[in-house]
Amino acid sequence: MDLGLNRIHRLLHALNSPHTRFQTIHVAGTNGKGSVCAYTSSILQAAGYRVGRYNSPHLLEPRDAIRVDGVAPTPAEFVLARNAVAKADIEAETCAMSFELLTAAAFWWFERRGVEVAVVEVGLGGRLDATNVFERPAVSIVTAIGMDHANVLGNTVEKIAMEKAGIMKPRSRVVIAPQSEMDAKRALIQKAEELGCECVLVEPARWVGGREGWANVLVAEEGKADVREISFPIPLNGHYQLENAATAVRAVHVLRTTIPAFAGIKDAHIVEGMHRTRWPGRLDIVTGAALSAQGLREVIVDGAHNPAAARPLRTFVDQKLLESGATGKVRWVLAATQGKDIGEIVRLLVRPGDVVAAAEFSQPEATRRICPIPKLENKKTMADVATTPREEYDIIMVGAGIVGCAVAKAFGTDGRKVLLVERDLSEPDRIVGELLQPGGMSTLKKLGMEECVNGIDGIPCYGYGVIYHGEQVHIPYPKTDEGKKAVGTSFHHGRFIQNLRKSARAAPNVTTVEGTANVLIRDEDGHKVVGVSYLPKGEKEEKQVFAPLTIVADGLFSKFRKEFTDKTPDVKSNFVGEKQKCRAIQTTLTRKNRPHSSPSSFILTDCELPFPHHGHVILANPAPVLLYQIGSHETRVLVDVPGKLPSASTGALKVKFLEALETERLRSMPNGFLPPSSNQTDGLLVLGDAANIRHPLTGATQLSIVLHPPSSILPGGMTVAFNDVCLLRDLLSPANIPNLHDTDLILAQLSSYFWRRKSYSLAINVLAMALYMLFAAADDPNLQVLQEGCFRYFQLGGECIDGPVGLLSGLNQRPIVLVYHFFRVAFYAVYRLFADGEWNDVPRNFIKIFTVIWAACVVILPLLWTEVQAGTFGDFMYACDLYELLINLRSTSTLTASNKDEKTEVDGFDSTPATLDLIVPIVELGLDAHH
Repeated sequence: MDLGLNRIHRLLHALNSPHTRFQTIHVAGTNGKGSVCAYTSSILQAAGYRVGRYNSPHLLEPRDAIRVDGVAPTPAEFVLARNAVAKADIEAETCAMSFELLTAAAFWWFERRGVEVAVVEVGLGGRLDATNVFERPAVSIVTAIGMDHANVLGNTVEKIAMEKAGIMKPRSRVVIAPQSEMDAKRALIQKAEELGCECVLVEPARWVGGREGWANVLVAEEGKADVREISFPIPLNGHYQLENAATAVRAVHVLRTTIPAFAGIKDAHIVEGMHRTRWPGRLDIVTGAALSAQGLREVIVDGAHNPAAARPLRTFVDQKLLESGATGKVRWVLAATQGKDIGEIVRLLVRPGDVVAAAEFSQPEATRRICPIPKLENKKTMADVATTPREEYDIIMVGAGIVGCAVAKAFGTDGRKVLLVERDLSEPDRIVGELLQPGGMSTLKKLGMEECVNGIDGIPCYGYGVIYHGEQVHIPYPKTDEGKKAVGTSFHHGRFIQNLRKSARAAPNVTTVEGTANVLIRDEDGHKVVGVSYLPKGEKEEKQVFAPLTIVADGLFSKFRKEFTDKTPDVKSNFVGEKQKCRAIQTTLTRKNRPHSSPSSFILTDCELPFPHHGHVILANPAPVLLYQIGSHETRVLVDVPGKLPSASTGALKVKFLEALETERLRSMPNGFLPPSSNQTDGLLVLGDAANIRHPLTGATQLSIVLHPPSSILPGGMTVAFNDVCLLRDLLSPANIPNLHDTDLILAQLSSYFWRRKSYSLAINVLAMALYMLFAAADDPNLQVLQEGCFRYFQLGGECIDGPVGLLSGLNQRPIVLVYHFFRVAFYAVYRLFADGEWNDVPRNFIKIFTVIWAACVVILPLLWTEVQAGTFGDFMYACDLYELLINLRSTSTLTASNKDEKTEVDGFDSTPATLDLIVPIVELGLDAHH
């Protein structure tokens, strides 16, 4: 195929450039082009314009592709146009190809019929397509991009998108339809920006409640900040028409608000044009007496030509079967052009019991480039597909880490058929995620996986010890509701993961494969993930598996994060450890000098810590250090490194740590932050670090812990992860969701999940991040004041310890307690300024009151906002039961310690929560607004 624009330009010049005599709307894309052209031309006709439309390929014969006001030229008129073009081709010696001749004939006919505006569909690609001859179209439209014609356009969606973007012209108007492929979307936007185009990104239309078949889109008026709705009918079949219709309406709106010649288009014209739209051969239902005589109820005619178009066709057929109550076979008559993936199309369309007929269409007279697949070849492909077993599951779980194993175990036990896909099933080498809080231990038991902490030399953990400039404070876990001593467990991460995998594999209905998941398979509308393509380890060919629900939890470095969000993790620092043996590490904390290094990070052997069986946080400058026991003889040392390696509280570790940095191989774990997002894609759920990263110094799957920064010092993420799985197991259980194909019900349950998890995740997420910012307060004097105030607050003991560590440990699920204690820390820090300062410091300290409180607000309020911004304030209040808690706290005159008779009052600092008198009215206003 000899693509290029030289021939068509010469041919049109020989015809006196007919394409310059009318305005043009140029449409490129993989799927949806024809529907968008049909909608757009129909609206323009309803507005009174003389409209030409050129589509590719034609339906029955070449002249079908050329229409003026919806009417194709008669055979005689078409011969007239074709002869005029053939004559020019001979005279100009262009040797044009058949599609170029047909394109020139269309433009010649448009000029002859006095067309005012033409809607022109690209034939192949865009950049080198014969239709790409317009110097500056009125608007260029790019519909959904997917894999098609890869042998011509490129083997990635990004390359294909760049070819489609070739229709964009400098400083022109561009409308980009909703894109399911993020790489394609980015490429299109980048090209539009390079050319200085006015770019409109379309969101799918939404169905209008109470008006069947009607939808609406939001549009902005020129020069105005506000937006309004345009409602219209969608007469064409298929859920993906929400995107196609929205794209056409937005394009027309761009025309009428930017080009005076189209200013007369009214909303009523849009409604009328949409209502009159007809597009034969696209989910087109044919009925009649002739069919009935053959025993057929109806025939559905569709031009699905790639896998992305085949999926919605099968969905539509299933919907029709369900509506009609039919249980018989579906008879398929299939034909395709050369180069199409007919095998994958058949796999998507045909179900057991269906009947398939392999057909071959005749060679089109005017388009030699369109060659049919011979029917015998078609038949062989269909037979191969029919005899190849197709693996189908209820749930595909990508990632066999903390979340993946728990999901597989929970849903497999509930009777769901689960496929667990993991890139590497060998023992992982990770330097975080080694302390499971008491709340996490309880949740692990609910999942039936409590045995996973056995046999790995795990160590019971009873709380924390914090060291600040040589001083130390003991922070034990609070007692449980039953009055028992709360206990967590610390362990080697890799050993724990292997036990989780063993438990998941042993669960019923769970299949585990070792392979790399490369692609999430989507249906055409881009809003539903229907499966996964993965490459089994040691094999060369990828396999495709399908399920109504795909769950992705592939970790911090998720390859699929870009599928659902444009956000990228904010990496603030790194946790560092060396790979080889550390030859000499000595510390005042160690009495037996037999240190060594594991493959993951610094490990001290037989290190005796001030508080045995506790995690230890050293508030070093400029960032904290965490030590906790992960085995009978092993103590993990994690160092957060924003710049140079910090020293410990006594400085004794500095020399040897720096020596290790100079002489040994190091590995690191990013200290990242990625705000949470609610689920936006049908058939897909993203969990764990792939969706919501909280990596201060905490050591967990998603978040951190009370005394640490957000990434590995104070572990809490595993606790949240296991709690998430428990919630999902209940919400998506067979009793609540009998059929996982029920997308609407699943989305409703996931919306509930997003808020129900807040009471648990928000407290740990925000507390971990906030404390990390305080504990890593190297250069900010206000944060340094808060840091010391936090340590002194812990020294108060009682509820000043029980409250924060109760949140971190997962024993307290009330986020308002977090806000309450955080601001008490801030006020206590200010109080200490005056209590410990000199009289001549009083004026400066008065100023400090405002700067320190402001710093506290800057730390915690944005973190709270990232957690709650997806919903209303009232939703958030009810999800976390905050109002009830506030009222209870307000009625409490004093805080009490773990010993109920001990009042928490130190150095004259009144612990009465007076600030709640201000908070409660604000909450009440929020609840009133919610009601």
